[in-house]
Order: sequence, then C-alpha cells, then structure tokens
Amino acid sequence: MDFKSFYLRHDPLTEEKFLYKIRKLPQKCWGGIGLFDTTISMKKAVVTSTAVTGAVLAAPGAADAAIGDDTLYPETENEDVEQLQGLLKDKGHFTYHSLTGRYDEHTIDAVKSFQREHDLMIDGIAGPETFGALLTDTAKPEEKVAGTSTSDKKVTLGSSTVIRQGDESAEVEELQRQLSSLGFYNGEQHGYYGRQTKAAVKRFQTDAEIAIDGIAGPQTFAALKSTDNPVSATPSSDHTADKTSDNTFKIIESGDKGSTVSLLQRQLKDLGFYNKDVTGVFGPMTEEAVRKFQQKNQLEIDGLAGPKTLNKLKNNPIDAGSTTDGSDAESTKNVNTTEELRYQSSGEEVEQLQEQLRQLGYMKMRATGVFGEVTEKAVKDFQEENNIESNGIADVRTLEHIDDMVNGEEKEETEADTASDMSSNQKVNATNLVADAAEQVGTPYVWGGTSESGFDCSGFLQYIFQESGIGLPRTVADIYDRGESVENPRVGDIVFFETYTDGPSHAGIYTGNNQFIHSGTSTGVTVSDMETSYWDERYLGAKRFR
Repeated sequence: MDFKSFYLRHDPLTEEKFLYKIRKLPQKCWGGIGLFDTTISMKKAVVTSTAVTGAVLAAPGAADAAIGDDTLYPETENEDVEQLQGLLKDKGHFTYHSLTGRYDEHTIDAVKSFQREHDLMIDGIAGPETFGALLTDTAKPEEKVAGTSTSDKKVTLGSSTVIRQGDESAEVEELQRQLSSLGFYNGEQHGYYGRQTKAAVKRFQTDAEIAIDGIAGPQTFAALKSTDNPVSATPSSDHTADKTSDNTFKIIESGDKGSTVSLLQRQLKDLGFYNKDVTGVFGPMTEEAVRKFQQKNQLEIDGLAGPKTLNKLKNNPIDAGSTTDGSDAESTKNVNTTEELRYQSSGEEVEQLQEQLRQLGYMKMRATGVFGEVTEKAVKDFQEENNIESNGIADVRTLEHIDDMVNGEEKEETEADTASDMSSNQKVNATNLVADAAEQVGTPYVWGGTSESGFDCSGFLQYIFQESGIGLPRTVADIYDRGESVENPRVGDIVFFETYTDGPSHAGIYTGNNQFIHSGTSTGVTVSDMETSYWDERYLGAKRFR
C-alpha cells in the first residue's frame, strides 16, 4: 500500500488537504518520499520508507495543522492567515498587493466579501463553513435577476418584522419589490436597505398618512398589504437614468456617477449653490449643494436629488443670492419649534435636532430620526450647560437656543477658518483641499494609481495636494520625511499609520472629528475613523504641508 492510501485510510481527507499536509512535513521527513516540483508528480508520490510513515503519524503538529482545520480570527498572525489570503486572492476577494499573514482589516473585508458572495454568515471570521467553500470548487452563485427573491420561499413581511437603514436581507428585497410595484422605489432590488430605500419608505409613509420615520415596521407593512393599486407615485416604464420627464421617478444620490450628475452639478453651479468643478461624481460637496438648494427653495432637506428637487431646478428655482420673505436664517431657524420633541418622537424634526446636537458636540452617533435614550441624554446635557431646565425634552425654548448656537457657531467657525487657512504663511486653503479629496470618495483602489480612474494610498495624496499647487513625493515614507511635524492634526494635515511594514506605510488627509480620508486597498477612497482600534493602534503622527 502506498503512503497516500495508508494516510487517507487512517485520516480521510480530500486529496487537496492531503497534499497540503505533506508539504507541511519537516524537511528531514522528505528523504523517503519520491516528491517532485509539479502537482502531478506530487499526486503520484509513493512512500517507500516505513520510517516516514511513523514520522507522519507521530507528528501531529506538523501534519495536522492544515488550512481549514482551525478557525482563524481577526488579529491572528501566522502562516495559515497567509494561506487564507492566497485563497481569497485567487478568487478575487483579497486585493491587497501582498500576502502579509496578518488578519487585518483587508483580510476581514475580503472574508466578508467571499461570505456575502456565497450566502454564508457575514462575520469576517474564517470558520469551517467559509473554509469549506474556499477549499472546494464552489461556483459563484448566479447573478440575481431583478425582482426575484434570494430564496424559493415566499418572504412574508409580518407584524413582527422591523427593518431599517443598514439592514441586508431577503425581507429588504421583498420590501423593495413591493415599493417598486407601487411606484415609490425605482432602484435595484438588491436586498440592501440604503438611503434610497429609506427615502422610498418615507414617501410611502407620507402617502399612507402614517408615522414618517423611514423605518419599515408593522404599521408600514400593514399599509403596504392594504394597498391594492399603485398610489400617487408613477413608476418609470423603463427605469432609464437619463429620462427627465416630470413623471419619471428618479433619485440621484451620493455615490452616483454619470451625465445626470454632471447636469445636476451644472444646474446647481449656475444658481450659485455649487462652486466646484463639474465632475459627474455625486460626492459630499454635491450633496451639500443639494441641501442648500432645497433649503432655499423650501423643499425637504435630505440631500437627495429626487423628482421634486429636479423639477424645481427646471421650474423657477430661487438662486443662492436671492432674498426671500424672511431671511435664510429665519427659514432654517426652528423648523422644529411647532411642537415639543421628546423620547420616542420620530421624523424629520428629530433628525434635524440630532444633526444640530452632533454639530455642537453633544452627540457622536449619526442622525437616525428616532428620539431615543442617546438623544434624550444629549438634550439634557445641552440644557444643563445652558441653564435650561434639564428634563431631556426639546421644547420651544431649547430648540430656539440650539438654533441660535448652531447659527452663531457656524459663523464663528467660518470666520476663524478663513482667517487661519488663508494666513500669509500657508500655501493652501485647507477647506478646498478637503473638498477636493471628498469629491473622490468612491474612486477604486488601484496599485500604482495616480488618477481619478484609480488611486493607491500615496497616489491619492499626491493628486489632491497637486490640485492645490503642492508637490509631494511618490511614497508614503518619503512624504513622512517631509513636512512639519504637529502634535495635534488640523484639517488638511496628513496623518500617518504603520500597517503592513515597520515605519509609515499608509496615510490620509485629516478632515476633523478624528476622521481622515484615504485610499484603502479594500475600500478605495473612503473616510475612516481614527478612533477605531485598528487605526488607533497604528497611528504614528501628523505632518503639515501648508
């Protein structure tokens, strides 16, 4: 009996795992095995020495540590992680330029991407199910046809179902299908509850005259069930993005690209709301311009260019320089003051309140539109610091005081930033620098990339600073060697991190609030939080180039 047959008889494995175990044997065990460089020769290897058989069976540390035998977790660093990265790279999920053997954020993202593609639990941990799919020739699932369910079973949206922004499930896909059939949703039915889905839910809730919170719960599903015919929205017949008919159900939002975005930017620029170049990419600056336009034209301020916003752009829009009855400050001041906001309140007014509290530093979480315990505590803290009865209820007095502080702080910050950023010893305006960087959010990562078609880490920095007339070296290490070291970064400074090698190996542009914008290998150009454990542990310092 040859060695392979003997081994498989005592430890049944796939042939692939058998070959891997053989490769893991110490070098001294190879003498009695006829092994060759090619996989074909390896498969034909026959053991002629019983001493080798004994060595194999007596060396579990060497022979049994095959990839997939043990679950691999984030922050692990060993040879198995490197093997995992190799498998993920072969299948197109691990896009980092080298196999590091460290289970870092790039590996986590790659594992999640693989798990999502193969309908596994998306937890970023490489366990038995994940390895089972990786180590077999599992074919990539067929592309879903729009409108079909992720399973053969009928998905029911019942009295106990609650789904909201950020969720991803078959229930979300079914919700999108129903909203689409009623004309409230015109996007892809992909099962992810994003901003477009939330906006569609809000429109349906408005039409159905139920609580408008953008959360699909029992009340929303009951209203959907009772609606037999399409309601007020009219769906587009062919869903083409460039149709501009007043009846076309179209939403342009953050992350979108193309001619429709270019047209939107030109329209906003002509009216004085957008002062950047027309790029065809809907980034943060475009969204801010949309919000300003909506505010000036008394539309719902959501940053989404939907039918009402697009129609207003074409029909008698109010430009940025026009004065309306009552100043802009008065039109934005106290949209909230018609009623008290308190625990369990929900809607646009709560979302605005949360955004203001966040702006003033009383909240860290993003606005949700639901008045929960975190919002109540933030209101109490604000009231306590401003000598208002600290009861956690946002009454008229509290809301007016918040508006006054937000408007006053914005003015002071603008004046201070202008004076600081345009001082004589600075070469570049930090606001413009960050704005240029923000417009590139969503651009893919490309190794060696230095253009808008794709950036690597240092290529992104070099491109953005060049836009402001400052030349930077090509590598992160060389950039680190230049510039003025600063103890605490300011907006526009470059922050450096030690990732895959000793010393500075990754960097981004500081945008304030402990956030920075950078080109990540698994994310492309994105904004990240420096306070997360991954970045916090790897932070090296900041340099100023202005």
